[in-house]
Amino acid sequence: MTKTTLTIKETSEFTGMSQSMLRVGLQQGIFRFGYAVKINSDKDGKFTYNIQKRGVEEYVGLSYEKNGLNREKGAQS
Repeated sequence: MTKTTLTIKETSEFTGMSQSMLRVGLQQGIFRFGYAVKINSDKDGKFTYNIQKRGVEEYVGLSYEKNGLNREKGAQS
């Protein structure tokens, strides 16, 4: 099965952006390749992130797999 989403760490490594920059950008709706959802209603609530691999590839202009970043089990670089 083909991986369609990326973690914050994977996206950071692929784009060269810091993890904190990605988190804030997703929380504020700046990046179109994903979004953040607040999972606690309190002031210091935690977020969960959905980052679409295809959107990140379009943003960067490179293929995730072709750049040897796919670490999925059984995937070849």
